Amino acid sequence: MNLEGVERDLRLIERRRKEALGGAYVGTWEWDIVTNALWWDQGMLDIYNIDASDFCGTYDDWAKRVHPDDLGKAVKSLRECMVSNARYYYEFRVLHQKEWRKVVGAGNCIHDADGKPLRITGINILTP
Repeated sequence: MNLEGVERDLRLIERRRKEALGGAYVGTWEWDIVTNALWWDQGMLDIYNIDASDFCGTYDDWAKRVHPDDLGKAVKSLRECMVSNARYYYEFRVLHQKEWRKVVGAGNCIHDADGKPLRITGINILTP
């Protein structure tokens, strides 16, 4: 396959992804553990009801938006994922349009050859 074919396929995949997620509150994210850089797509910004200009792109930027009673559980799940090299699943609340709403998160930690965690990539889904 040539470069044009690859680019066409990538555009098709991205179009399908956007259409499938449509009006749903589903977001994808990646946390670079080494640099502490956090990347959110538009779906994540919608879930947390924030503008891109208000998002600093760090782990702390996420943590301050999680309900205080749920933060410990969510952090514990992330740490277990980092140590065990297993996928994770967790539920917590975030402030969405002036009310606390439940979010379901799932993802996977990528480790280097020595087992050191490098990044976690996942999704969040805002439940009704």
